[in-house]
Amino acid sequence: MNIPKVSFVIHCFNEIRFIEKTLESIIDEADEIVISDNASTDGTSEVCKKWAEKYKKIKYIFYEGYSDTEERWASIFDQVSGDYVRYIGAHDLVSKGSTQSLLNLLQNDPDAVMAYSKNVVHLNSDYFWTSSYKITEFGKDLETSSPFVRVRSMIEKKQNWWSMLYGIYRAEIFRVLFEYNVHSTFKNIRTDHTILAIAASKGKMLADDKSIFYLMHQHPQETYAITLQRYAKIFTPTELAWPFAYTSEQYRLACDMQKWKDAPPDFAKDIINILMERLLWIIKTTGFPLALEKLSSIVLPEKMEIFAQFLQTFFEYQNKEERNEIFKTEICTGLNPKEQLDFSSASIILPLLLEITSELTSAIDFGCGKGLWLSVLRYLGVEKVHGIDDSLVNKDVLKIPQDRFTVARMDKDVFVEEKYDLALCLNVAERLLEKSAIILVDSLVKASDIVLFSAAVPFQIDAIDINQKWLDYWNLLFRAKGYVGVDCLRKKIWHKPDVSMPYKQNIMLFIKKDKLNTLKVPKDTICDEFPPMNLIHPDNFLGLFNRGNVIGTIYFDTGKGFNENEVFRFGFNINQKYVYQEVGLPAKVQAVRFDPVEGFRCIVSNIEIMSMQGPVQYEVPNGFVYDSRGSIVFDTTDPQILIRDVSEASLLKIRYKIVEFDISRHFQLSDFLKNNTNKEIRSTGYLRLIKKLARSVLRLGKR
Repeated sequence: MNIPKVSFVIHCFNEIRFIEKTLESIIDEADEIVISDNASTDGTSEVCKKWAEKYKKIKYIFYEGYSDTEERWASIFDQVSGDYVRYIGAHDLVSKGSTQSLLNLLQNDPDAVMAYSKNVVHLNSDYFWTSSYKITEFGKDLETSSPFVRVRSMIEKKQNWWSMLYGIYRAEIFRVLFEYNVHSTFKNIRTDHTILAIAASKGKMLADDKSIFYLMHQHPQETYAITLQRYAKIFTPTELAWPFAYTSEQYRLACDMQKWKDAPPDFAKDIINILMERLLWIIKTTGFPLALEKLSSIVLPEKMEIFAQFLQTFFEYQNKEERNEIFKTEICTGLNPKEQLDFSSASIILPLLLEITSELTSAIDFGCGKGLWLSVLRYLGVEKVHGIDDSLVNKDVLKIPQDRFTVARMDKDVFVEEKYDLALCLNVAERLLEKSAIILVDSLVKASDIVLFSAAVPFQIDAIDINQKWLDYWNLLFRAKGYVGVDCLRKKIWHKPDVSMPYKQNIMLFIKKDKLNTLKVPKDTICDEFPPMNLIHPDNFLGLFNRGNVIGTIYFDTGKGFNENEVFRFGFNINQKYVYQEVGLPAKVQAVRFDPVEGFRCIVSNIEIMSMQGPVQYEVPNGFVYDSRGSIVFDTTDPQILIRDVSEASLLKIRYKIVEFDISRHFQLSDFLKNNTNKEIRSTGYLRLIKKLARSVLRLGKR
């Protein structure tokens, strides 16, 4: 049986203070130690020679004249004879038995190319412990069988890569990694992070929780940004080329991997966006000068083409980001948080839509609000846009030109003079009666062969519940018009934090059948034989049932009394200081019932109900007012506030505060109010008495 041989590689320059301790740390761990001395002048060479004379396993190579060229690095490989190679700094240490522990991992998994210590201890120059950490941010990403997952994770989450570099590699992989580095785009600049990214492309990278790596680090508490700023003060423009070096090499790696047979279609695009964003951040954080003439002077001639492509990509990304910032500033001015999330959703979803149809030149939005989605389309190059909404929209706050906005009711047949490439109808259909929703669908298909559609499903939080239906209901309506559902967006945005939950859960495309062949629609997303999946997003589910999240309800009476078919439910957290809701009223509404919270006895205060005309009067059929602020005690799990006069109102703004949630604490107070003060509740004396009593009961309850 062949016993595997492990070679350690050390590259050093003027390490007289540390080299001996490093050798003491690894002498029993290695079968071979190769030391490359880059012309040390401080006595390091004498120490290394002494150790080489004592131990035959040590090969010491001294180079005359300092040179940090990659060729000098490559010359080490000719001296390495081990089956496995471990690279280590001339001032770092390893724990006893760590090499065997790492070796066991590699031998047990033939698909793995390297293993590293998960536990890292930072030492200062006096070998005192300064900090420690575990490398956990990669999870199991680096151990998967997919090279694309491994490389993306390695590039995207690169916080602790330098300690990972000092792991153990299969010898044949070690040579490939460093040879790739030797032939990098830049002269004399090692790109260590690129070595790990390439390793991830070659095979699994395993984390060992038993061993410890001791990394000498002079600034262990520094953030990455502070480290970069410190480098910017002491490095020359040429020395500052290393961010471009490792970014351009990973750019090259992503482009190469995109050519692989099983590469995901957007792999290189995603990696390049990550790299461009990081490089732009580095430049902004540090003020690194680009110094292109300096950079060009250290680019290898045969690599100028790839570097030129890299720079062009970076400048395009930089210009795009600058345009994005200007655009976001202009559009987001005056938006509330909900509208900002809607804008963010449009910014993520619409580029995905444009990947399906490259010939999108015009769009119309039914229920456009301020025109946020249309403004994003204009930014993306769709110049011809038009928005339709009711008279409640203030034209002065539109994000599209006013001459591209038409006032119309969505529950009527909307006449559109011409056909558009795209029609949008987002979170509008559930606000209409069922017969009106059918009219809306008819208007949409007259307006375009492609409809981007989203509507609330039953029991969805923060949605008006007049006509909440599952997606297969809408699919049937569009199908009757010769349209096919396409569910190609939800999967791509399901986990996006900057996309609003209703879109993640409900957004669909409905496309005219004879139009499908002209679009880049994945066949497995076409809902032809089967209706689209009715899904509940976890955010919606948790919004309904999570601890601390509760539901309020607004009922509309349009002549049928208050019922479950005409209702708006919204969610909020019990720790929320104030609850605020703005809701449009259906046509022919006669009265509104507002339930501040479902399923709790509570005290509600600071109630404000406003319409466009001013404050709205309300009644409290099952609660008791007990102070001058109008605070109301509800000794019922179905608290209700009644608003009768809404004939002139088209919009209600409701604001209130839940002072206390409790199922038992306020029994005594409520019973007292009902049994003893029901008739005299409005008298000033009783109000003072009750207020005093209420405070006493609340204090007792809190104890």
